[in-house]
Amino acid sequence: MKGLDSMIRLQKWQVDEKRRQLGELEAMRADLVRRQDALRAEMAAEKAVANDHVVQFTFATYIRDTLDRLETLSNSIQEVDRAIEAMQDELAEVYRELKKYEVARARHLARSRQEEARRDQTATDEVALTMFRRQG
Repeated sequence: MKGLDSMIRLQKWQVDEKRRQLGELEAMRADLVRRQDALRAEMAAEKAVANDHVVQFTFATYIRDTLDRLETLSNSIQEVDRAIEAMQDELAEVYRELKKYEVARARHLARSRQEEARRDQTATDEVALTMFRRQG
């Protein structure tokens, strides 16, 4: 039983660790999306200002660079999404393992209680039988 408790404690730690890692990945994704949205807003603001012909020449370079940065952010978001999906799968697996150990411990405890109840009933029956013999 002690080994089972140790395994449960280990699995709980692993579940907590996977949840923490998943939270970090989701925060990273949220940051990337926020940066992507800010870049798009900046690009829209610059486009509104770029009506002058002189500015339009430099604006084309700015747009090209900004689109490259947007593509890089988009690729990063896709990579983080894949990492999140993988981490969710790992978390589900670790959680299933934890539940297996918890069910095994519950079954062990139930069998122990059942055995103890059987012993108590046997002792009670023995006392009752002894009292019956003394009366008769």
